[in-house]
Amino acid sequence: VHESCQKGPAPPRATSAPHRSPLLHGGELVCEDEQRGVSTLYESFLAATHRHGPRPCLGFRRTLNHPHNDFGEYTWCSYDTAHKRVLCVGSALRHLGVLRGESVGLLCENCSEWVLVEQACHAYGFVTVPLWSTVGASFVERLLADSGVCTVVCSVRWTTALLEAVHRGRCPSLRLIVQREHLRYEQLAAREALPPTLALKLYDFAFVERMGYCRRLPPTPSAPSDLATIVYRWRLDDDPVGCRLTQANLVASLCALRMSTAALVTHADVHLSYVPLAHIFETMVE
Repeated sequence: VHESCQKGPAPPRATSAPHRSPLLHGGELVCEDEQRGVSTLYESFLAATHRHGPRPCLGFRRTLNHPHNDFGEYTWCSYDTAHKRVLCVGSALRHLGVLRGESVGLLCENCSEWVLVEQACHAYGFVTVPLWSTVGASFVERLLADSGVCTVVCSVRWTTALLEAVHRGRCPSLRLIVQREHLRYEQLAAREALPPTLALKLYDFAFVERMGYCRRLPPTPSAPSDLATIVYRWRLDDDPVGCRLTQANLVASLCALRMSTAALVTHADVHLSYVPLAHIFETMVE
């Protein structure tokens, strides 16, 4: 937890034992999904792929070129296809210099690419840092500096701002930017305008995925005790506060979510993602 969490008076001492859900039979705390035999998020995704391989996994629809901004039909990829794409993205990030245990920032709206990159991080031992795309550039710079992110996957509206931040020396650890949309002349020109001493790489997501497809590496997933993500609260009037969660922490949250919704949700249900994926609950549902 960020050091700013340590400020102020000590919290009052608890007067009762921690409350536990009545769904937790036997009173033992959950750190792995014993029913499904998984202890990390990559194992969870792999188990889902084995169970639902050809079924639809990720869907999106594009805005049509109409004055009323109507949407087209949903386009789906299966669990099998999503898993292959995850391995492509993770392999490419490894080839581009992202090391095990380093942080990868996600700075875009809810989209399939976010989910693929997040799963790729779990498959290859990287740490995810979800970043709020609804805040200003100055606050994002503070989050990047606080978390030590080396790679950011972003939407087109953030690329120029990130390049400018690197130019000003505000993001010293940032070495790689991956734009979700295809790169345009403006972004490439802004990259070329950086001093030669700044070893910053800029690619678009399609190029990265294709690189991984051509140069596939075997997954090297995180261990249950490894750091999985750094989640920041949405608050602009204070120092960044990041909560560091391990793979075991997130799997326990998945177990709690599954146990509490077992009577309500089935494999036939479809989740519509609208809460920002920087929110930890939306991440767990995804």
